[in-house]
Amino acid sequence: MKSTRRNDPNPLNIPCRCVALASALVLAAAFLPGCSRPAARYPAETAAPHPAIESSASGAIPPPEGGSSGTAPPVPAPAGTSPDPLAGLDAETLSHRATSGPPVPILMYHSISHQPSNPLCKDPKDFAREMEWLASAGFQPVTLADVLKAWAGLGALPDKPVVITFDDGYKDNLTAAYPILKRLGFRATLFVVAHFVGKPNYLSWDDLRTMEESGVFDVESHGMDHVDFTALPPAQLGRQLRDSKAAIEEHLHKRVYALCYPSGRYNGAVIAAAREAGYVVAVTTQPGWAVPLQGLYSLHRVRISGGQSLLAFQDQLASAPVRAAAPGGTPAGTSAGLPAGHRR
Repeated sequence: MKSTRRNDPNPLNIPCRCVALASALVLAAAFLPGCSRPAARYPAETAAPHPAIESSASGAIPPPEGGSSGTAPPVPAPAGTSPDPLAGLDAETLSHRATSGPPVPILMYHSISHQPSNPLCKDPKDFAREMEWLASAGFQPVTLADVLKAWAGLGALPDKPVVITFDDGYKDNLTAAYPILKRLGFRATLFVVAHFVGKPNYLSWDDLRTMEESGVFDVESHGMDHVDFTALPPAQLGRQLRDSKAAIEEHLHKRVYALCYPSGRYNGAVIAAAREAGYVVAVTTQPGWAVPLQGLYSLHRVRISGGQSLLAFQDQLASAPVRAAAPGGTPAGTSAGLPAGHRR
């Protein structure tokens, strides 16, 4: 039988229209809400939490399995943390007001790792025992800002305050020390060398941001480079102090108020430069508990050596062996003879 549509140039025109309509619907759906491609698990501007840190302590929480992806709302900062823990107090005000107050032990740690031959490396198990003993003995960790405000009569310290500090910014401060401090509800101060950030075995800016935002660590300055400040010309010294402070403030969005002298080296000129750069307090490697009489730019610390016993640690905190520094401070020893890769 002859077709009545032999001269139709497109005898299948109806099915083609259906295909065209379907194609149009597919294209439209690609731009409708809920039909776009799922976003990456972590947006480019939000770093994934470090494995050693609970997701609740980070500003970026992984979405639940099968749920929508994206960035969770920021976790509020814990009580006692703020971009400016000193609430605007400057060096001039503190120098006049912070003239008396109780002695406070400022503990000095470096790396938390198992390297028995290195005195700057504290084994993680020994570190845990020391922190657990502090808690059982009634010590309550505070920050340097807490100490300054109390000495200035603008706050109160607990009965047994202690400041826990770490120098240099080693990666194990996050992977080993952080979980222990977090579990005990402790706070600590971390002095980082700005030019070491992101290098092998050192913390990255993302690490430091997570640690700061967790409320466990107060990140402060250890200079741009681990150099002897007393040997630098004034211009270079100023850059070491200003640039490190600015780098931390830019990356972590906070006020940097505290300085740790590399290798404990400082003198009157370094103190004057630190004050001019905007620091209001500095710590040394001079042994002993900190008291206002030492001067806010030459506070002493209690060195915690890698190989010392728990009993020796307890003895260092059994009393307040205060040694007042002369005005202007006394430069501490250099780091000569220490194992490569770890600095005082």
